[in-house]
Amino acid sequence: IHPTNPTPAEGSGTLIAGVTDDFDGQTRSGLTPVDIGADAGNFVAQPNMMYVSSTVTQNTTINVSSNTMNNEVIGIQVVTSGSFNPLQITSFSINTNGTTALSDIANAKLYYTGASPVFTTSGQFGSTVASPTASFNITGTQTLSSGTNYFWLTYDVLCSAVPGNAIDAECTSLTVGSPQT
Repeated sequence: IHPTNPTPAEGSGTLIAGVTDDFDGQTRSGLTPVDIGADAGNFVAQPNMMYVSSTVTQNTTINVSSNTMNNEVIGIQVVTSGSFNPLQITSFSINTNGTTALSDIANAKLYYTGASPVFTTSGQFGSTVASPTASFNITGTQTLSSGTNYFWLTYDVLCSAVPGNAIDAECTSLTVGSPQT
């Protein structure tokens, strides 16, 4: 533990009545008596995770065919700072502005790839939204990492989709909850 670097040990322990000295014989009452571990001190507390920003990116590099699944439509980047008491994201509000015909879309799904900016379908956030309407919500619970977190909205396109129609989306809001404790 360094006296100027933030540490989760600062003030996160449990006070035990009758323990007046720490491991190296210092009187705990003059220090932070509820530090984690046997060596109390007046260290710098680690800051809680904070929401910094979010950005939506448009996928413009693919032509979508009918009867296809998990077509990446938009990416959503959620940026945090700090890592102590991580935040959880619980909801995304989406609209389908720019979509030619909602009847072309079978399902909407949201995937989470953590700190990786590479799209993959290995970690779905929330449940699949069947036949999404003009506006819909995807809810779930995902603990965020410090830094940039990547989410990806995909559509499954029906075999009856009309060639030349467009699919699109906007993320109009998201909900970042209280720190996980």
